[in-house]
Formats: sequence, C-alpha cells, structure tokens
Amino acid sequence: MWSHLIVEAIKLPVTFYKHRPFLHYWWKRAVVACGFGRTNVIILGRPSVGKTILNSHLNGEVKIDFIVPDTSTNVETKTIRMGKWTKIVRVLPGQVTNERAMGLDEAFHKHKKLEGVIYVVDWGYSVIKDKVIKEKFLIEENIKTIAELRQRNLKSELEDFTSVMNSIQESTSVGRGPKWILIIVNKADLFISKLNEVEKYYFTDKSSPFAKILYDTINHIGKINVKCDAVPLCLWEENLEWNGEILKTELGGEDVKQKLYANFISALYKLGK
Repeated sequence: MWSHLIVEAIKLPVTFYKHRPFLHYWWKRAVVACGFGRTNVIILGRPSVGKTILNSHLNGEVKIDFIVPDTSTNVETKTIRMGKWTKIVRVLPGQVTNERAMGLDEAFHKHKKLEGVIYVVDWGYSVIKDKVIKEKFLIEENIKTIAELRQRNLKSELEDFTSVMNSIQESTSVGRGPKWILIIVNKADLFISKLNEVEKYYFTDKSSPFAKILYDTINHIGKINVKCDAVPLCLWEENLEWNGEILKTELGGEDVKQKLYANFISALYKLGK
C-alpha cells in the first residue's frame, strides 16, 4: 500500500545503486531536435499536471531557486541513459495541438521502437493558469470551489486517458505499442493523508473509473504483452488556490518527498529492464 512509502525505506535494486552516478548523466544527454530519432518513451498527461517539471527533476535542473515553469505547449525531446538503457524520450503537451497529434502519431503508428508510456495525473488538482480558461470555469461553468474544480479535472482526465489507451490498443493491434505503462500520481503533498484511496482509484481497484480504463486496455492487449505500475510523487510543494479557497500542502518534510521519488525511480527501473 502507498501509505507504507512514508514510513518505510525504499529498497532499490543493487544494480540501481551501482548505476546511481549515471542518473543525472542519463538525463543530461544532449537535447535532440524535435523529430529526430524514434520515440522510445513518451510522457503524457493533461496540462499542468507536472510533465515538464518531471523532466527537469530527472535532468537535475531543480535547484533551491527553481521556478515552476508555465504550462508547456511544445514537444520536449531528450536522450536518456541509465546503465545500458539509453532512449529517446518525448514529453507531449497536454493541450490538443498539432504538435501533440504529430507526436502521438509518430510514437504509436510510425514505428515499433516505442517501449514505454508514462502518464502523469494529479488527483484532479491541476492548476488553471490560462486566464481565459479560468474565467470560463468560474463564470460559464460556475465552478466556485476546489471540490468542483477537482471533479471537472477528473472528468477531463478520464477523457484524455481513454483517448491515450485507445491509441495504445490501435497501435498494438498492428504489432506496435508500448511494452510498459507507468502512471505517476503527482502532487502527493495535497493528498498525502489519502494515499491508499488514491492508489485504489488509479491502480488497485479495477472497478474505479480510471483503473477500469487501464485494465480494460491491458486485458485487450494481453497481460503478457505489457507491464504496468502506478506510483505517487511530489515534484514540488505548493498550495492549491481557487477562487479564494486554499488547499494547503501537507507532505510532512523533504524526507517523504525523497522516499516517493526513490520509489518512482525504482518502478521506472524495473519496468525498463
């Protein structure tokens, strides 16, 4: 259960520790131009869930004075390496754009090199940064509370995840598609007291709206053809503010954050072997 992560040390594989010096080097490989090379790992998720900052963490770019970036609308491409594992990773924007459509088409339909999909979610706590969208939510949709915002975000999350899983099914039907899927539940500092409930929703309760979509896809593909996992994560700590209401961060210290991060790296290592 995820709640154990905040009280127990993460036991990483011996080989992970052996290659620890490579982790930052793994993400500091020269940035490859968008469109160069075939995607091996694709990072997806709705806007503002933390895809870009996840990339920055793995690249060792998050310092004390690090500023959380604005919502990205561009495809981000990097080469990554851990031990013998060197891959091309693309982070696609959450917005419906031509760049996203082209990135999805390249990864799922153009070749057989795609190995993994990382899908980032946040338990419905996405920050609305665009002023036009924020005004639309407040005025046109009458979303006045954080609880209402969260339900709206979860609905959009299910729609996007369904679309991604449909693309995976289509891809595997013609001999392509990923070998593994990793669900990252970011912003754990906003739901740390509900870790087990969140774990059920995203992974262990196969009847939950999100997990059902995941396992329907896995059953369609075949369990022996794709591995999957889900992990909680806190990439940065920040209160959530909406319409004057504030949900305060409650992570419980940097130690908890590091344990969650180590667990994520361990899961990524195991899936990518």
